[in-house]
Amino acid sequence: MPHNLTQISVAVALLIVLMFLNGLGLLSSLIDGGRLSIGVLNEPAVFILERVRDFGKAFFSVRELVGQNEILTKQIEALTAELAQTEKTSQENKVLREALGFLSKSNFDLVAAEVISYDYLNFDQKAVLNRGGEHGLKTGDNVIAAGGILVGILTDVSSRTSQMELITSSNMVVNVRTADGSAAGIMKGEHGLGLLFDQVSRSEVLKAGDNVITSGLGGKFAGNLFVGKIAEIRGGSSELFKSASVIPATDFRTMQAVFVIKSQ
Repeated sequence: MPHNLTQISVAVALLIVLMFLNGLGLLSSLIDGGRLSIGVLNEPAVFILERVRDFGKAFFSVRELVGQNEILTKQIEALTAELAQTEKTSQENKVLREALGFLSKSNFDLVAAEVISYDYLNFDQKAVLNRGGEHGLKTGDNVIAAGGILVGILTDVSSRTSQMELITSSNMVVNVRTADGSAAGIMKGEHGLGLLFDQVSRSEVLKAGDNVITSGLGGKFAGNLFVGKIAEIRGGSSELFKSASVIPATDFRTMQAVFVIKSQ
């Protein structure tokens, strides 16, 4: 048994040496020399050397393919990252163009701000902006999106940041009306799930698809800010009133740029 192990070890070592010689390009010279010097009687030995050479070529070819595959994989990853960055930059430029266009047309004294964090799990539905007292902001300032869409109100202001409560918050109550003036009432946030147009007189007309805007009553919110569209008419909390569910005019989850209306 030890004798057999020795033979196997010698054979493996010889195979490794032959593969190494093939990698250096020396095995072909040995084969040619064997053919010239050994002759026909030693064809089996030459045959074995040829097979070892072929195996060695295949081995080194596989290694080369593996190396090329790793290079291609890294190149694909780099291109994917570059494409993602390009798309992100394109989206940011689009948001910036919309913001600049709205700023130039608005009659309000606005401060552009960026939403830097959200707290969607909280029923109060809060967000943090990257502008604060140093930029002239105050608690109670209205926050809108491009197009004059009401999104919230500032509830806490520090020097460089501020906290906004979204209109979908359960604490939010806004005086609103339909854009055509056919109905008026109050808008309530439904714990981040949407908006409720409530306390509408049964004598007034509500229709699915109607635009809802702020009325400006009470002075807490500016007038004529777009809130959303009526989705469904509901029964009211009493025989005197009716209500309707309203779809917000913007998706707060994807909102990046907003504008704070500076109070006078």
